[in-house]
Amino acid sequence: MNIILVGLPGAGKTHIGRILARKLKRNFVDLDRKIEEETGLTIKEIFARFGERYFRRLEVKKLQELFKLHNAVIATGGGTVERMDARRKLKNLGLVVYLKASPEVIIRRLINLENRPILTQGDPLEKLSELYRRRDKFYREVSDVAINTEGKDSGEVVDAILKSLTIDGLRFPRKLYINLAENSYPVYFGEKVALKAGEFLKEKVTGKKILIVSQENIFGLYGKTLEESLTKEGFKTDVFFLPQGEVAKSMEYIVKLYDKAIEFGLRRHDTVMAFGGGVVGDATGFFAATYLRGINFVQVPTTLLSMVDSSVGGKVGINLPQGKNLVGAFYQPKVVLIDTTYLKTLPRREVLAGLAEIYKAFLIAEESLVGWLSGLNLDKLRPRDWQRIIKAAVKIKAKVVSLDEREEGLRAVLNLGHTIGHAIEGVNGFSGILHGEAVALGILWEAKLSKDLGYLREEEWEKIREFIEKNYAYLKLSLNPDSLLVFMDKDKKNREDIAFMLLKKIGEYPENVEIKREWLQKWLTLNFS
Repeated sequence: MNIILVGLPGAGKTHIGRILARKLKRNFVDLDRKIEEETGLTIKEIFARFGERYFRRLEVKKLQELFKLHNAVIATGGGTVERMDARRKLKNLGLVVYLKASPEVIIRRLINLENRPILTQGDPLEKLSELYRRRDKFYREVSDVAINTEGKDSGEVVDAILKSLTIDGLRFPRKLYINLAENSYPVYFGEKVALKAGEFLKEKVTGKKILIVSQENIFGLYGKTLEESLTKEGFKTDVFFLPQGEVAKSMEYIVKLYDKAIEFGLRRHDTVMAFGGGVVGDATGFFAATYLRGINFVQVPTTLLSMVDSSVGGKVGINLPQGKNLVGAFYQPKVVLIDTTYLKTLPRREVLAGLAEIYKAFLIAEESLVGWLSGLNLDKLRPRDWQRIIKAAVKIKAKVVSLDEREEGLRAVLNLGHTIGHAIEGVNGFSGILHGEAVALGILWEAKLSKDLGYLREEEWEKIREFIEKNYAYLKLSLNPDSLLVFMDKDKKNREDIAFMLLKKIGEYPENVEIKREWLQKWLTLNFS
């Protein structure tokens, strides 16, 4: 993973970057020097001839080229963060470290201002102070780690960076960024990543209280270490337990959660953290969206299903007796921490439930990933393998969500398998079958529906059937077609008729098709009687 250094002009990005690269035995890249090499001009000459705006465009172009690098240390210019498109690229380029120091300290360090054209316009300290006021929020926005360099020599700064990159000897986690303008947020992947929860959050939120919403079983295994990571960084915590199962996603428990938040003194600048599976994330997110008209929300998913699906994308909600997720909102978290440590104690059924959503993501976006997943032996996967699989699935969802945050069009492709899947859950009273298991069966039958309607080729349907039957043969359900239709009628995606996402080809986005109730009833009777 690349390490990118940001900060004010004179913060030491180039000097520190070179030392860090030597210690890590990595290549060092100076963004300003790259631009000078390409143009044959110094930064000062570029500013003088073409102006700052032209220079910023060059920076963005050069940043894009740096995506070919994988393990480099990169020093950026002080103003690289000024443009939104540059900030987005920085967030996805690797781990971003903010070298922080006050303008007064930086001015004392600078010997020669000639190569810093932006500081030669008027009083240098006044100009640097102005830049700090304007850019500090951008540095904090893009950074994963902030290192205060004041009172430290170069070696101490490098040691501080190296220390921040490890947890018990494990390297800093991988990262994706969900680009949603002002609602953007990072998703981190790695073993024991939750142990750095406090460090991540102190840069993202201003409030000092965090209400953790969890369930007793998962909290009993991992909750205390999570709390310790938060209190270590000065946060005050409290815990609220939801019951197991879909019953937790009800207004009854949301009201109890409101009461707990008020008792704890949770205010708008404070934070609520979902620590558990999809049920916990959905209910906690709904609470966060509605309490005080919206407070900070953090997702720490503990099941494979919630890691690849519900924790990312901002769909939150609760159930009504008439159907699943009928009351909800689009409300994005501040950060998502995907800790693969939690997979070690996950029952096999829960792993298979998550596998269904991963398979769905691959089916709609990347044929090669479908073949790769089909050939894997789940029992032999290492934590690093799971990180790659999870990141690949989340990356697909991130792309869709970034283009359509509120499901006004494209995001509907993520519903493959869910029309029949949700109906199967409903027929079973939202118990006895896991959501991912129901989605697996939904994928099977919606793929067959795609084939029967002439959308999907027979050989592709057979590949899907083989994968589902190989992994989910243990699901023996007796399903009544009329009962399934009752729940499909209530599906929130419907307009006039009943909506399905039908596959045309493995690895391509499915098509939204509405099917007449009468025809569907005949098809269901033929296949489920």
